[in-house]
Amino acid sequence: MSTLEKFFADLDEKLSIKEIKKRIENGENPQKLLVEARKGLRIVGERFEMKQYALIELEMAEELFRICATAIKTLSGKKDVDLLDKSDEEIEYADTIDLG
Repeated sequence: MSTLEKFFADLDEKLSIKEIKKRIENGENPQKLLVEARKGLRIVGERFEMKQYALIELEMAEELFRICATAIKTLSGKKDVDLLDKSDEEIEYADTIDLG
């Protein structure tokens, strides 16, 4: 698990944004950061399924993902939030979580 995944899964907005900023400044691919945020989102979903997180944490994770995606877009200078090349084999989309 990457540092960003851990910060995201722990719902730590401040550390997630700090990590994104540091890695963008070091020239890391923004696409990779977005993939890691998605993996963190998946971990939150798993914790919800195991009843370690409540619905409020799931909602917080949704907002944190939006914040991270905006930070990645802004800090990397990309015009589109969807800055991913959909064919990239590194991309893994978060599974749908059944809330009912």
